[in-house]
Amino acid sequence: MAIIRHLPTSRFWIAQFAWKHPSGKWKTITRSTKIPIEPPPNSTQTARELRQDAQKIADSYEQTANGKLKDVHIRRVISEMAGLTGKLIRLPSVKEWMDERLALMIRNKKENTYRNYSDAAKLFCEWLGEKKENPLDTITPLMMDDFQNWLNSRYAPTTRKKHFRAIKHIFDIAKSLNILTTNPCDAVAHITALSRSVSTSIPRRPFSLPELQLILANSTEEWRSMILTSLYTGGQRLGDIACLTWDAVDFEKGTLYIRTQKRGKPLVVPLWNRLRALLEERYQHRTSEHIHPSAAQKYLHAGKASPLSIEFGKILYTCGLVERDPTLAGKRYKKQYGTSQDKTRHKNALSFHSLRYTATTLLHEAGVPPMLVQKIVGHDSAKIHEGYAAFSLRESENAFNRLPQL
Repeated sequence: MAIIRHLPTSRFWIAQFAWKHPSGKWKTITRSTKIPIEPPPNSTQTARELRQDAQKIADSYEQTANGKLKDVHIRRVISEMAGLTGKLIRLPSVKEWMDERLALMIRNKKENTYRNYSDAAKLFCEWLGEKKENPLDTITPLMMDDFQNWLNSRYAPTTRKKHFRAIKHIFDIAKSLNILTTNPCDAVAHITALSRSVSTSIPRRPFSLPELQLILANSTEEWRSMILTSLYTGGQRLGDIACLTWDAVDFEKGTLYIRTQKRGKPLVVPLWNRLRALLEERYQHRTSEHIHPSAAQKYLHAGKASPLSIEFGKILYTCGLVERDPTLAGKRYKKQYGTSQDKTRHKNALSFHSLRYTATTLLHEAGVPPMLVQKIVGHDSAKIHEGYAAFSLRESENAFNRLPQL
């Protein structure tokens, strides 16, 4: 039998029941009944009557989830409840369902995974507009097809797929709980051929040494430190560099500990002479637990590296290394380039991630064994690593010179 609970974080009764997974295992499901614990002002219902109503909703959730009732029955129960209370009680709205699933994900998903689902849900509700307040079962396959086309007109294929799959997963949960009989995303065909034909991806490239010197000359002290720290640690990513704390630095042992946010992999970088000198200089003027406090604050406030990426892009724009002003990214690009319908984010061959290509290339040119370079940079496989190494003509000439004379 389902039970109802009172959580201090919610003003509604919470239903809790056991659901039998197709594998045979039982899982505990928790859902809001949307029945308030205390009677609203001017309500004729007592707290006891509200509790009884919440129990009926909880029982219907349990029976529906375990296949004892179909969705039409739960609708009938809800309709009867509406007649008793004089207030419309319905299935959760699209926005309510999205918010509820995200509230659960934030506790059991990795930060980046949760952020992906949160961004997708925000975009979906933005696209729906006022319809996001409609019941969950009002979303049709045709609407989801339109949503996919909307994503495809604004984002690169990989981003569009990521957002659409996140929404599909959230609807899959509703289907597995028998809240929905079908997932409206299942009938939507993926835009594969079209995506390949309109893809505008630009291959990344490393910085040249003159370009690096120009960038450093036009950077603030903190940005100069972040650029050099990334380069001196094998081209670590912007978010990882921004969030570095002094606790990760062990001057006595001569190590810098980094746990990458993308893969969660631990990296231990030796404090070799230039890296040690850089960090020791910043340590003397430290004002925060973070090595780069201003960048860390911006990253943590936004929950992602986008603001910092745009800021670095502005430095590249100032240096004349990119054509477009990155502060006009996304929708604002249409004010400078393209039509009013052109909202796809423009990509440049150079970005902060180019430091990863730069470090890889410089280490290879210095004669460091490929397997050691792969370990330093933190690539999972040699296949991924190959795409980051750009060898110069000098390296090719040296390779040919090693051939025996015939």
